[in-house]
Order: sequence, then C-alpha cells, then structure tokens
Amino acid sequence: ADSGQVSNTNGAIGDGGGSTGMVTVTGGGSTWTNDGELEIGDSGEGVLIIADGGVVSSTTAVLADSSNSIGTLTVSDNGSTWTNSDLLTIGRIGQGTLTISLGGQVSSVGGIIGATSPSTGTATITGAGSSWTNTGLLRIGNLGQGVLTIESNGHASTDSVVIGTDTGSSGQVTVDDATWDIDGSLSVGGIGDGVLDVINGGVVTSGLGSFKVEGPRATSSALVSGQGSRWEMTGDLDVGDDGSGALTLQDQGVVQVGGNLEIFATGTITLDGGSLVTQSMDHANGGVFNFIAGSLTVNNGLNIGNDPSGVFPGSFTLNSDRQLITLGLTTIAPFRTLTIDGGQLRTGDLDIQGTLDFIRGTLAFIGAGGLTVGAAGPFGSSLSVESGQTLEVSNVLTVDNGAALDLEGGDLQAGTIQVSGVLRGDGIINGLLSITNIGELQVLPGDHLFHEGIFNATSSGQITLAGGQVHFANQFNILGSGLVIGNGTLRADLLINNSGDMAFSATTIVIGDVTNTASGTIITAGGTTTFFDDVTNNGEIRTNENSFAVYFGSYSGNGDTGTGTVVMEGDLKPGSSPGELRSGGNLRFGPEAGFVRETG
Repeated sequence: ADSGQVSNTNGAIGDGGGSTGMVTVTGGGSTWTNDGELEIGDSGEGVLIIADGGVVSSTTAVLADSSNSIGTLTVSDNGSTWTNSDLLTIGRIGQGTLTISLGGQVSSVGGIIGATSPSTGTATITGAGSSWTNTGLLRIGNLGQGVLTIESNGHASTDSVVIGTDTGSSGQVTVDDATWDIDGSLSVGGIGDGVLDVINGGVVTSGLGSFKVEGPRATSSALVSGQGSRWEMTGDLDVGDDGSGALTLQDQGVVQVGGNLEIFATGTITLDGGSLVTQSMDHANGGVFNFIAGSLTVNNGLNIGNDPSGVFPGSFTLNSDRQLITLGLTTIAPFRTLTIDGGQLRTGDLDIQGTLDFIRGTLAFIGAGGLTVGAAGPFGSSLSVESGQTLEVSNVLTVDNGAALDLEGGDLQAGTIQVSGVLRGDGIINGLLSITNIGELQVLPGDHLFHEGIFNATSSGQITLAGGQVHFANQFNILGSGLVIGNGTLRADLLINNSGDMAFSATTIVIGDVTNTASGTIITAGGTTTFFDDVTNNGEIRTNENSFAVYFGSYSGNGDTGTGTVVMEGDLKPGSSPGELRSGGNLRFGPEAGFVRETG
C-alpha cells in the first residue's frame, strides 16, 4: 500500500508447482527492493502489479521460469517503475507477460522474450509516457516464441535487437503509432523466423538493418505501412541470405537506409505505395525487387539498362504511381528506354545514351548544376515541354545562346531561369526570370506565356510579341538594353517598369501600371496600342502618324511626342502648376476622361 517498503535478496511469486501468488506495489513511496533475482511464476503462477507510483527494483528478473508456469507483470500509471540492473527474461520456459501502460516505466540490462522452447513471451508497451529502456541486446524469440507490441504513443529503446534468434524460434514485433529507438543493429530473423510490422505512424530507428537470415528454412518479413510510418537506419540493410527475407512498403510507409541496400538471392522487396530511400542499391545477387508503385531514391545514381547493380537491367516505365529520385547521375544506357508516362524522375543530372520517352509527368533536375539547354546539356540545343509535362529545375535553368526552349502547353519551374537563347511558346513558368542582352522571349498567335509565382522578371534582351500574350504575375523590369516589339498582349499584375524600348505595331494591349523611366521609350507605329491601367511617363512616348494610343487609366508626366492620335479615356494629369503636358498630334478625351492639375 502507500509508502509500504519491502527489501530482500531474492524474491519469488508463485514458487511451487500448482501455487498462485500475487504482489501489488501501489502508491507513491511504496517500494520493493530485490538485491538479487526476482522470479514471477517460478513453477506456479505469479502476478506482480506495480501501479500509482509504486517502485520495484531487482538485479535479474524472470517471468515464467519453468514449464507450465505463468508469470504476469503489469507496470501502470505515471511514476510507477520497475528497474532491473541486469537481464530481464519474459518467458524462460513457461508463459511470461509484461504490460507497461499509462506512463509506467521499465528498465533492464539485456532482455529476452521467449527464451527457450516451448516458452512464450509477450511484452506490450501502450500509451503516452509508457516506456521500456533496455541497455544491451534484446532477443525476441530466442529459442521460444516472443512477441513485442509498442502502441498508442508508447516507447521502447535498446542497444541492438534480434527477432527470431535461434533454430525453431519465432519473434514478432509490432510498432503501431509508437516509437522504437535502437542504437545498434536490428536483425529481423537470425536462424529463426522474424516479423516486424511498423504501422499507423509507427517509427523505428536503428544503426543497421538486416534480413540476413542465416537459417536455410527460416523466413522473415517486415511491413512498413501507413502515413508517418518509418524505419530509418544509419547504416546498411541486407535482405535475404540463407533463408528468405521480405520487405514490403505500402500506403506511404517509408524505409530510409543510410548506407547500401543489398538484396540477396532469397530476398524480396515489394515497393507498393511507400517510399524507399538508400544511398546505394545492389541487386546483382538475384532476389526480387517488385517496384509496383511509390517512390525509390538511390542517391548515388541510377543506371537504366546495363545496370551493374541489377536494379534496372532493362528499359523501365515510370507510370503515374512511380517516382525515381537520385541526387547523382541518371544514365540511360544505349538501346534502353526510360519512359515517363505520368510518373516522376527527379535527378541530379542526366546522361541520355539511349532514349528518354517523356510522355507526361514530371522531369526534375535537383542537382547543384541545374540544367543547361545547349550543346553541353543532356538534350542538346533544343528542348520542348509539352502539355501534361512539367520540367522542374531546383537551381539554375540556362538556355544558351543558339539554343531554344519551347513550351507547348507544359509547365516550367526553376529557381532561376536565365535565357541567352530563345524561350517561346505557350505554358506556365515559375522562377526568377532573366532575359540576357542576347536572349529572346517569343509568343506566337494563340500562345499565352504566364510567369507565375512571387518572383519578378527582368529583361535586357528582346521580348517578341507575335500575336500572343505574355503575362507576368508580378513586376516586369525592362532594362536599358531591353526591347519589347511586335503586337499582342503584354501584362504585368504589379508594374511594367521600362528603362529600355517598347515598339508596338498592329493591335497591342498593355495591362498593368506602366512606369516609363527617363531612359525609356514607348512607340506605337502603324496600329493601336491600348493601355488599360495607369501610365507614368518620365521618358518618351511617341505615337506615330496614322497610329493610335488609347489610355483607360490615368496618364501623367511627359506628353506624347508623336503626330498620331492620343485618346484619353482616363484622367490626364500634367502635374503641379504650372504643369505642362504636350501632345504633337491629335488629343481626344472620352466621355469619362478628366483633367487633373495640382495647384500646390
């Protein structure tokens, strides 16, 4: 009861055959100190309950020491602890059960669940704050049958683990919405059978992972399934050896290997909706790799066809359920084809010796070198991004002088887009856009090139409106050497800031506020240019003879130096008195136009 204290050298509950014993240590300050071994169910049935802040300690402990014995131990509630300074055995020969719940805590130095045949051992850790801390090796199914369940935000930690240690043994571990931290190696299957299920957001971390089953008749398997479910290891993972080992990833489950992943002849990996991440992968020794759906990351590089690692020995298709990722180089071997048909390839770089058949989906360059469209790039001097296709570049996309990037209904996303060649067509671009002084952006009739996102666009080269529309979601800056020519629609949702030259013909529409700086020139020759928003003219605007400039927003600053016709549908603002605004041609005012002169 509360504050009761007992101490002894060795303790036993249910000592003799056919006996039944029960001990309850409950309440804050209640302690039972065993300086030696504690046996719960020696030859009979023993029960120990530690609750409501009770504390028990022992050197070694055994649950179910003999055949037909039953040992049951429950540690529940915050502040309740059981401390073992040496080995904890759950089911030495009989049936042992450990339950840790509601914030209870257990610690040991070495652990065995299901020690010898025909023993069965079961340990359950359930509930937030509930934990089992084991320093040393934990064997789950040593020669008997062992089951470990960690669930509902429970937690366990240990140095290293073997599930299914010896001949005839079986071990099963379920991590269900809980965590299991392993400093050293986790072996699913030794000479016995082993099962690991990580489900419903469970997380397992380990130093090394292994399905290197040593028993020729042993089988082992691991399932990682459910959003948030993960098995992460800092070292290598081996799947299969003498016996069979199977790893299945599904329903957003993740396995992350810090080193090399090797599939042996008796190993199987099934990737069906999860994510498998490894530094390198070796499939040359046989075995089975079923890539049904999900994401595969091999950071040291990918080889499609003629693959010495055996992962992709021939051509391969990325359908809408598949994604391939590498920080390194993806090589498509001669006479082999990588088809992107709704899926994704995300690669540091690309070497196309065979064929890349990009039908639809996403092609992403995630390396520091970005992507160059030009003689030195993987596509040469010409690349098209068609409808249903997305081209992503994490860093800089460069279009070299003499090269062309055509958008034919596709999407282009990059950190920076630097155009020294030609960017043209119809589609969406996102990134910091820079047209160099030798670069050009073109839109033909029916084309709508939309620069979306948070970045401004800058041009010191040429924007050619050939009947299409260019739309900037933010500010468009035309530098001193920049030129916008032709007819069509030029739109910027924030501002068109012109320090270069704009020369329009035929029918041209300009949407967005325009600031024409002191060095800027805007010319309308042989057509009509319509400005739908406010225009501030600090440079030169010239409407030539037989040409029209129509302003629906306000117009302020310098006048029009041309001899054409200027139509004011908005307010004309010559500035502070004695402000002056001159027009060299005809000046007409629409019915809604106003004349605003400041008198201050």
